[in-house]
Amino acid sequence: MYRSLIIASPTLITAEVISSWLETGNEIAEVWCCEPDSPFLRPPKSLAGKIFPEFDSVRILQRAGVNVRLCPPLKHWAGACSAARATGADVLVTLQTLNIVPQEVLSVFGDHAINFHPSLLPGYRGSAPRQGMLLDDAADEFGGITMHCLTEGIDEGPIIAQRRCPASDASNMFEWDHMIARSAASMVELELPAFLNGNLRAQDQVPGSGSYRRVSQTEKVLTSALTLEDLEKRFRGVGRYFAMSWADMAGQTPQAVTGIYSRIGPPTGTPAKTTSLFLEVDICDARIRLRRKSVLYQLSRVVARLSAMQRWRRKKSIQGVNNARTADPVLR
Repeated sequence: MYRSLIIASPTLITAEVISSWLETGNEIAEVWCCEPDSPFLRPPKSLAGKIFPEFDSVRILQRAGVNVRLCPPLKHWAGACSAARATGADVLVTLQTLNIVPQEVLSVFGDHAINFHPSLLPGYRGSAPRQGMLLDDAADEFGGITMHCLTEGIDEGPIIAQRRCPASDASNMFEWDHMIARSAASMVELELPAFLNGNLRAQDQVPGSGSYRRVSQTEKVLTSALTLEDLEKRFRGVGRYFAMSWADMAGQTPQAVTGIYSRIGPPTGTPAKTTSLFLEVDICDARIRLRRKSVLYQLSRVVARLSAMQRWRRKKSIQGVNNARTADPVLR
């Protein structure tokens, strides 16, 4: 049995990993978060979490009686090392946190400091790997999850295990989320115990290999400078259940749009027209109608998310925790 200190954000990957960690007989000493407004620090209130508590990391921790500690940013916290030692944890696990763990804190845990990163490293290091690979149309090649040792370099530590999860294997982004999260859980059940027990060796990443993808602000906003092909690529990348922002002029309030409804013809040079359902605009090579974010869209998004949770609850029930394997291991 191992005892972990977890530094995390409350995501689906976090929920699956901590569930598997506890279900395999381990303990969680404490969870640290550095965001004062984190859901970890408030009573759970989401409808999805109430219906499907097994996918809600806040409820999982509360049910297990795990203490959540609000911490200063780790690089500015002089007492981080002593606080880590005081937990009695022998494993450090980080899950989708923007906090860089200082080397002196890593040294408390030796090679038992582990991170879960949602891409196939060494590709797409950094804080927004999935957004980057979707924009690059590379989510089949690099979609997946990597369990690796933490080092000073961002996402550069030796790789313990990986699972490949191509985005095209999922019907939507919610299904892809579950595929990746369950793959992370399967590594907690299989490879992580072998690594911690000394029966599996992590493999160094090749120095200078891979990529660090930073998603710029301009990539997050749609403007008239884009072509129709550019817009189609971006909407195709993020999927039908995620909105993007249209803001064609500096200082303009962005409007949330969810896809291209139709191509009207060539650019007209006339101003944008807004209705309750559509935004009609000129882009570089066309006049188009964009779907505006609507109540119907938001409802369809909730239904899709809950449907994905229901399907994955059923899969877990049928397969069992120990046999749940959602993607092929990446051969190393």
